[in-house]
Amino acid sequence: MPTIATDAVNTTKIANGTILNEDIDAAAAIADSKLATIATAGKVSNMATTATESNTPSAIVARDASGNFSAGTITATSFGRVTGTGAKFAFYETAGVDYFITVNDYYIKVNTPVIVKLPSAVGIAGQRFVIYNNTSAAYTSIGTTSLQSITGNTYSGGVPAGAALKIFSDGANWLVE
Repeated sequence: MPTIATDAVNTTKIANGTILNEDIDAAAAIADSKLATIATAGKVSNMATTATESNTPSAIVARDASGNFSAGTITATSFGRVTGTGAKFAFYETAGVDYFITVNDYYIKVNTPVIVKLPSAVGIAGQRFVIYNNTSAAYTSIGTTSLQSITGNTYSGGVPAGAALKIFSDGANWLVE
């Protein structure tokens, strides 16, 4: 076999489309900077990635056939109420005792005339509650902590019989939706 002189073959002497996969040594160590970004949808199969719907550390998240995936602890910044499995509902049904709402509550159904007291609005911006007056009494009273205010066009000091009050924290006070 004849010997090719050093530097005798360069890019001008290689016809486009003539280098095949088998012509490239597996140890060629082609730098990432020489590879184009794959930007066309469907060009990379999930089988070629670490994607999985399982709770696997350092893997790309893939959804299962139902659109779901598994995760351990999720840390996120939420603006508003996170809903779904795990959303809390408190049904208030004890007669003659005032109810103190916690941040784990969401829907409070009042079945006897009592005072419902909101938690501090400070530090829970976006926290939302729905207070439903299931009594025949004219109003279910709503109270606050730390002299915080409740403001909104429809707020009149309580919740009329058969009505609901939707209220949320702005991080300092309570606002009626």
